[in-house]
Amino acid sequence: MLATDLDRTLLDGRHEPTPENASALEACAAKGIVLTAATGRALTAVPPAVRAIKGMRYVICSNGSKVYDNERTALLDAHYVSPEAIEYTRPFLADPEVLIEYFWDDTPHVDAERYERHEAIPDWFLGYFLASRKPHRDIAADVQAHIHEIENVNFVFGTEAQRARVHRFLAARPDLYELTSSMPFNFEIGGVGVSKASALDFVCAREGIAPKDCICFGDSENDARMIAWAGFGVAMGNAVPEAKAAADFVTLDNEHSGVAHALHTLGIL
Repeated sequence: MLATDLDRTLLDGRHEPTPENASALEACAAKGIVLTAATGRALTAVPPAVRAIKGMRYVICSNGSKVYDNERTALLDAHYVSPEAIEYTRPFLADPEVLIEYFWDDTPHVDAERYERHEAIPDWFLGYFLASRKPHRDIAADVQAHIHEIENVNFVFGTEAQRARVHRFLAARPDLYELTSSMPFNFEIGGVGVSKASALDFVCAREGIAPKDCICFGDSENDARMIAWAGFGVAMGNAVPEAKAAADFVTLDNEHSGVAHALHTLGIL
Protein backbone atom coordinates (compact mmCIF):
# COMPACT_ATOMS: atom_id res chain seq x y z
CA MET A 1 0.00 0.00 0.00
CA LEU A 2 1.00 3.60 -0.63
CA ALA A 3 -0.48 6.30 1.61
CA THR A 4 0.13 9.98 1.06
CA ASP A 5 -0.71 13.20 2.82
CA LEU A 6 -2.16 15.96 0.62
CA ASP A 7 -1.23 19.54 1.57
CA ARG A 8 2.45 20.32 1.00
CA THR A 9 3.00 16.65 0.08
CA LEU A 10 1.04 15.40 -2.93
CA LEU A 11 -0.40 18.86 -3.66
CA ASP A 12 1.43 21.92 -4.92
CA GLY A 13 0.81 25.54 -3.95
CA ARG A 14 -2.37 25.59 -6.05
CA HIS A 15 -3.78 22.79 -3.86
CA GLU A 16 -3.68 20.32 -6.76
CA PRO A 17 -1.59 17.17 -7.35
CA THR A 18 1.20 17.85 -9.81
CA PRO A 19 0.85 15.91 -13.09
CA GLU A 20 4.02 14.00 -12.23
CA ASN A 21 2.66 12.95 -8.84
CA ALA A 22 -0.73 11.91 -10.24
CA SER A 23 0.90 9.91 -13.04
CA ALA A 24 3.25 8.17 -10.60
CA LEU A 25 0.40 7.14 -8.30
CA GLU A 26 -1.60 5.75 -11.20
CA ALA A 27 1.46 3.77 -12.29
CA CYS A 28 1.72 2.34 -8.77
CA ALA A 29 -1.96 1.36 -8.82
CA ALA A 30 -1.42 -0.36 -12.18
CA LYS A 31 1.22 -2.50 -10.44
CA GLY A 32 -1.32 -3.59 -7.82
CA ILE A 33 -0.37 -1.14 -5.08
CA VAL A 34 -3.34 0.02 -2.99
CA LEU A 35 -3.54 3.83 -2.96
CA THR A 36 -4.76 5.79 0.07
CA ALA A 37 -4.99 9.54 0.56
CA ALA A 38 -4.49 10.45 4.24
CA THR A 39 -5.33 14.05 5.08
CA GLY A 40 -6.38 16.39 7.84
CA ARG A 41 -9.00 17.81 5.49
CA ALA A 42 -12.68 16.96 5.74
CA LEU A 43 -14.06 14.96 2.80
CA THR A 44 -15.75 17.92 1.11
CA ALA A 45 -12.39 19.73 1.04
CA VAL A 46 -10.48 16.93 -0.71
CA PRO A 47 -9.68 18.14 -4.25
CA PRO A 48 -11.66 16.28 -6.94
CA ALA A 49 -8.39 15.75 -8.81
CA VAL A 50 -7.14 13.61 -5.90
CA ARG A 51 -10.26 11.47 -5.76
CA ALA A 52 -10.11 11.07 -9.57
CA ILE A 53 -6.64 9.49 -9.54
CA LYS A 54 -7.08 6.01 -11.04
CA GLY A 55 -6.66 3.43 -8.30
CA MET A 56 -7.21 5.79 -5.34
CA ARG A 57 -9.07 3.22 -3.26
CA TYR A 58 -9.33 4.90 0.15
CA VAL A 59 -9.52 8.42 1.55
CA ILE A 60 -8.68 9.01 5.22
CA CYS A 61 -9.99 12.36 6.47
CA SER A 62 -9.78 14.56 9.56
CA ASN A 63 -6.46 13.06 10.66
CA GLY A 64 -7.85 9.52 10.81
CA SER A 65 -11.32 10.22 12.15
CA LYS A 66 -13.00 8.87 9.03
CA VAL A 67 -12.08 6.25 6.44
CA TYR A 68 -13.93 6.15 3.11
CA ASP A 69 -14.11 3.79 0.19
CA ASN A 70 -13.21 6.39 -2.44
CA GLU A 71 -14.90 4.74 -5.40
CA ARG A 72 -18.27 4.43 -3.64
CA THR A 73 -17.88 7.41 -1.27
CA ALA A 74 -18.89 4.97 1.45
CA LEU A 75 -17.96 5.60 5.08
CA LEU A 76 -16.13 2.55 6.42
CA ASP A 77 -14.93 3.65 9.86
CA ALA A 78 -15.42 6.68 12.12
CA HIS A 79 -14.16 7.94 15.49
CA TYR A 80 -15.22 11.27 17.01
CA VAL A 81 -13.97 13.82 19.51
CA SER A 82 -15.64 13.32 22.89
CA PRO A 83 -18.25 15.83 24.10
CA GLU A 84 -16.05 16.41 27.17
CA ALA A 85 -13.19 17.51 24.91
CA ILE A 86 -15.50 19.85 23.00
CA GLU A 87 -16.67 21.43 26.25
CA TYR A 88 -13.09 21.88 27.46
CA THR A 89 -12.12 23.81 24.32
CA ARG A 90 -15.25 26.01 24.15
CA PRO A 91 -13.46 29.08 25.65
CA PHE A 92 -11.78 29.57 22.27
CA LEU A 93 -15.14 30.45 20.75
CA ALA A 94 -14.88 33.78 22.57
CA ASP A 95 -11.13 34.21 22.09
CA PRO A 96 -10.45 37.24 19.85
CA GLU A 97 -6.99 35.97 18.89
CA VAL A 98 -7.85 32.39 17.91
CA LEU A 99 -10.11 31.13 15.15
CA ILE A 100 -11.68 27.78 16.04
CA GLU A 101 -13.20 25.42 13.48
CA TYR A 102 -15.28 22.29 14.04
CA PHE A 103 -15.48 19.47 11.50
CA TRP A 104 -18.73 17.54 11.25
CA ASP A 105 -20.81 16.13 8.40
CA ASP A 106 -17.61 15.98 6.31
CA THR A 107 -17.30 19.80 6.38
CA PRO A 108 -15.36 22.44 8.39
CA HIS A 109 -17.67 24.88 10.24
CA VAL A 110 -16.72 28.29 11.60
CA ASP A 111 -18.26 31.40 13.16
CA ALA A 112 -19.58 33.67 10.40
CA GLU A 113 -17.97 36.84 11.74
CA ARG A 114 -14.56 35.19 12.03
CA TYR A 115 -15.02 33.69 8.56
CA GLU A 116 -15.65 37.15 7.13
CA ARG A 117 -12.67 38.72 8.95
CA HIS A 118 -10.44 35.64 8.46
CA GLU A 119 -7.51 36.98 10.50
CA ALA A 120 -4.49 34.70 10.86
CA ILE A 121 -5.20 32.96 7.54
CA PRO A 122 -2.15 33.35 5.26
CA ASP A 123 -2.76 34.68 1.75
CA TRP A 124 -1.67 31.39 0.14
CA PHE A 125 -4.28 29.51 2.20
CA LEU A 126 -7.12 32.04 2.04
CA GLY A 127 -8.80 30.92 -1.17
CA TYR A 128 -8.99 27.34 0.04
CA PHE A 129 -10.24 28.49 3.45
CA LEU A 130 -13.07 30.60 2.02
CA ALA A 131 -14.12 27.89 -0.43
CA SER A 132 -14.13 25.01 2.05
CA ARG A 133 -15.55 26.47 5.30
CA LYS A 134 -19.25 26.80 6.16
CA PRO A 135 -20.00 29.95 8.21
CA HIS A 136 -22.55 29.91 11.07
CA ARG A 137 -24.29 32.82 12.77
CA ASP A 138 -24.61 30.81 16.00
CA ILE A 139 -21.72 28.40 15.90
CA ALA A 140 -21.98 27.58 19.63
CA ALA A 141 -25.55 26.34 19.29
CA ASP A 142 -24.75 24.39 16.14
CA VAL A 143 -21.73 22.74 17.78
CA GLN A 144 -23.97 21.67 20.64
CA ALA A 145 -26.46 20.18 18.19
CA HIS A 146 -23.67 18.11 16.57
CA ILE A 147 -21.55 17.45 19.65
CA HIS A 148 -21.53 13.67 19.12
CA GLU A 149 -20.50 13.97 15.46
CA ILE A 150 -17.39 16.16 15.59
CA GLU A 151 -14.45 14.66 13.73
CA ASN A 152 -11.79 17.25 14.39
CA VAL A 153 -11.31 20.69 15.95
CA ASN A 154 -8.88 23.16 14.42
CA PHE A 155 -7.33 26.16 16.22
CA VAL A 156 -5.80 28.88 14.02
CA PHE A 157 -3.59 31.73 15.26
CA GLY A 158 -1.37 34.42 13.83
CA THR A 159 1.65 34.85 16.13
CA GLU A 160 4.16 32.73 17.99
CA ALA A 161 2.87 34.08 21.31
CA GLN A 162 -0.64 32.96 20.45
CA ARG A 163 0.70 29.60 19.33
CA ALA A 164 2.45 29.11 22.67
CA ARG A 165 -0.67 30.09 24.61
CA VAL A 166 -2.92 27.69 22.66
CA HIS A 167 -0.39 24.88 23.05
CA ARG A 168 -0.17 25.34 26.82
CA PHE A 169 -3.95 25.13 27.13
CA LEU A 170 -4.35 22.09 24.88
CA ALA A 171 -1.31 20.19 26.13
CA ALA A 172 -2.75 20.23 29.65
CA ARG A 173 -5.40 17.60 28.81
CA PRO A 174 -3.84 14.72 26.82
CA ASP A 175 -6.47 12.43 28.34
CA LEU A 176 -9.21 14.14 26.30
CA TYR A 177 -7.85 14.04 22.74
CA GLU A 178 -4.94 13.57 20.37
CA LEU A 179 -3.15 16.88 19.82
CA THR A 180 -1.31 17.53 16.58
CA SER A 181 -0.59 20.17 13.93
CA SER A 182 -0.72 20.23 10.14
CA MET A 183 0.37 23.81 9.45
CA PRO A 184 2.67 26.34 11.16
CA PHE A 185 -0.40 28.37 12.14
CA ASN A 186 -2.63 25.69 13.69
CA PHE A 187 -3.21 22.96 16.25
CA GLU A 188 -5.79 20.23 15.84
CA ILE A 189 -7.45 17.75 18.17
CA GLY A 190 -9.07 14.41 17.36
CA GLY A 191 -10.46 11.53 19.34
CA VAL A 192 -8.21 9.70 21.80
CA GLY A 193 -6.08 7.19 19.91
CA VAL A 194 -7.11 8.55 16.52
CA SER A 195 -4.40 9.32 13.96
CA LYS A 196 -3.59 8.70 10.35
CA ALA A 197 -1.63 5.65 11.51
CA SER A 198 -4.62 4.19 13.37
CA ALA A 199 -6.76 4.67 10.25
CA LEU A 200 -4.11 2.95 8.15
CA ASP A 201 -4.20 0.01 10.57
CA PHE A 202 -7.91 -0.28 9.73
CA VAL A 203 -7.20 -0.17 5.98
CA CYS A 204 -4.41 -2.73 6.29
CA ALA A 205 -6.66 -5.12 8.20
CA ARG A 206 -9.35 -4.71 5.54
CA GLU A 207 -6.89 -5.34 2.71
CA GLY A 208 -4.79 -8.02 4.42
CA ILE A 209 -1.65 -5.90 4.12
CA ALA A 210 1.05 -5.66 6.81
CA PRO A 211 2.41 -2.22 7.81
CA LYS A 212 5.85 -3.40 6.73
CA ASP A 213 4.51 -3.53 3.17
CA CYS A 214 3.41 0.11 3.21
CA ILE A 215 5.13 3.29 2.10
CA CYS A 216 3.89 6.60 3.50
CA PHE A 217 4.55 10.21 2.46
CA GLY A 218 4.07 13.35 4.55
CA ASP A 219 5.41 16.71 5.64
CA SER A 220 3.81 17.76 8.94
CA GLU A 221 3.59 16.82 12.58
CA ASN A 222 0.30 15.01 11.93
CA ASP A 223 2.17 12.80 9.42
CA ALA A 224 5.09 11.84 11.69
CA ARG A 225 3.32 8.91 13.34
CA MET A 226 2.18 7.58 9.96
CA ILE A 227 5.69 7.91 8.53
CA ALA A 228 7.17 6.04 11.51
CA TRP A 229 4.41 3.39 11.37
CA ALA A 230 5.08 2.47 7.74
CA GLY A 231 7.54 -0.14 6.60
CA PHE A 232 9.15 2.72 4.69
CA GLY A 233 8.45 6.34 5.52
CA VAL A 234 9.20 9.30 3.26
CA ALA A 235 9.32 12.94 4.36
CA MET A 236 9.12 15.80 1.92
CA GLY A 237 12.03 18.18 1.46
CA ASN A 238 9.77 20.87 2.94
CA ALA A 239 8.78 18.70 5.93
CA VAL A 240 8.97 19.75 9.58
CA PRO A 241 11.79 18.27 11.69
CA GLU A 242 9.44 15.77 13.39
CA ALA A 243 8.45 14.26 10.04
CA LYS A 244 12.03 14.11 8.78
CA ALA A 245 13.20 12.46 12.01
CA ALA A 246 10.57 9.71 11.57
CA ALA A 247 11.44 9.07 7.91
CA ASP A 248 13.65 6.53 6.17
CA PHE A 249 14.12 8.85 3.21
CA VAL A 250 13.76 12.57 2.49
CA THR A 251 12.62 13.46 -1.01
CA LEU A 252 12.22 16.70 -2.95
CA ASP A 253 9.69 19.30 -1.83
CA ASN A 254 6.04 19.31 -2.88
CA GLU A 255 6.54 21.96 -5.57
CA HIS A 256 9.01 19.62 -7.33
CA SER A 257 6.85 16.47 -7.31
CA GLY A 258 8.69 14.91 -4.39
CA VAL A 259 6.32 11.93 -4.22
CA ALA A 260 7.03 10.95 -7.84
CA HIS A 261 10.75 11.63 -7.36
CA ALA A 262 10.91 9.24 -4.40
CA LEU A 263 9.01 6.48 -6.20
CA HIS A 264 11.43 6.62 -9.12
CA THR A 265 14.57 7.04 -6.98
CA LEU A 266 13.63 4.11 -4.74
CA GLY A 267 12.96 1.86 -7.74
CA ILE A 268 9.27 1.38 -7.03
CA LEU A 269 8.60 2.70 -10.54
